Amino acid sequence: MKIIDFTLCMGSIPGMVLGMHGINMYEDSMEVKIWRVAYPVLLCLFINMIVQVIFTIGVTMAEFSDLNDGSVWNYFSAYNFSGDIERVVSENTLIVTLLSGIITIPVALRLMKRDEDAARYMPVKEHISNIRFHSSHFIVALGALASAGISKVVTIFPIDNIIGSYESIRTEFASNDLIWQITALVFAGPCMEELIFRGLVYKRIKRYTNNMSAVYISAIMFGVYHFNLVQGIYGFALGVLLCYVYEKYETILAPVLLHISANLTALVIDYLPVSEDINNNIYLKVLLMLIEVGAMVAVLWRMNNIDGINKKRFHLVDIKYGTKKEQDKE
Repeated sequence: MKIIDFTLCMGSIPGMVLGMHGINMYEDSMEVKIWRVAYPVLLCLFINMIVQVIFTIGVTMAEFSDLNDGSVWNYFSAYNFSGDIERVVSENTLIVTLLSGIITIPVALRLMKRDEDAARYMPVKEHISNIRFHSSHFIVALGALASAGISKVVTIFPIDNIIGSYESIRTEFASNDLIWQITALVFAGPCMEELIFRGLVYKRIKRYTNNMSAVYISAIMFGVYHFNLVQGIYGFALGVLLCYVYEKYETILAPVLLHISANLTALVIDYLPVSEDINNNIYLKVLLMLIEVGAMVAVLWRMNNIDGINKKRFHLVDIKYGTKKEQDKE
């Protein structure tokens, strides 16, 4: 007999214990596997949508609250505002992102804990507390160089507006106050996305397939999640690096730190006056791109050869996650 845990299907419904042994997620049907991989992302998008709807309703109600006095001017102002709601919401997009992150992060941590308990692995609290301090320098450097170098690679070609518009999103984010850009883009966003895409999606795919397939599939999903071609390609490349450091340091803090470093670097670059000059000079942009990508490769080489990567763990292509008893035999 086996444990039948409905968290395999929904992630939020308590499991029913019908036996003494663990679970083997290879026995899940294809539909269940697809659902388990997809629903953390769908849940994240759903929470963001609900928060945005509530925020929009709140802004609208606040603007229309003065209608009680019945003055013509207030009716006129409210009428003008009704056509301007989209702009107001756009200028506060990052507040919605921050609130969504605050809601999603504890939910994702709970789902990660359920996954760990169901598969009989160490508790999630150990996965977020064992990164070595000296390793953080490599992670921060890799994130900064990846952000600067890869972003130049994907923006050097005229691919924006083919699928979505990166420039419009960039402009929308820039219209928000700096405090919201820092709290939402640099901290809340990376924490939320790493728990969802590395802590849940990547690990679940890996339990069904193998390490490298999980890396590429989760990276593709991470790229698609951004809903535009420029960020999609950038997100895919960054997603591979995020999985790499997750496997290397065996803690979710590693990809979180790399993601924070990458987003902080992007934010700083956007505020540098010289950035516009670099973007307008293709030769200078290519030169800097080569230097940054080369430095990123050098950091990766050092992390591989000096900082003690567990190569066997990362390159093993047929890892299977069955019961605890099965793991002990291996």
